[in-house]
Amino acid sequence: MGQHSVKINAKINTIEKTIQVEQEIEYFNSSSITINTLYFNDWNNAFSDKNSPLGKRFSDEFIRAFHLAKQLDRGYTKIVSVQDDTFENLKWNRKNANIDLVEVHL
Repeated sequence: MGQHSVKINAKINTIEKTIQVEQEIEYFNSSSITINTLYFNDWNNAFSDKNSPLGKRFSDEFIRAFHLAKQLDRGYTKIVSVQDDTFENLKWNRKNANIDLVEVHL
């Protein structure tokens, strides 16, 4: 079992249609089991590809606007860095089959 808190600082650029986000997540592991990996949902990135699980779902439900949209209109997430509490970079990745999941190695 774990508890967490999230702090978000976001800047919206209406001209470029972007949001720049700094997100701080504090996770407290209250169990006796060591956690080496954390997983995060990244729903914004689910819109980045027609072949994502979300894109396939939209296709199944005949939501054509998503499939006809230009790449830039679909949206995506660009992660610049993932760091620990001492500002050391952590390794992270996305699984090809689940582009809306971020795996962070502690």
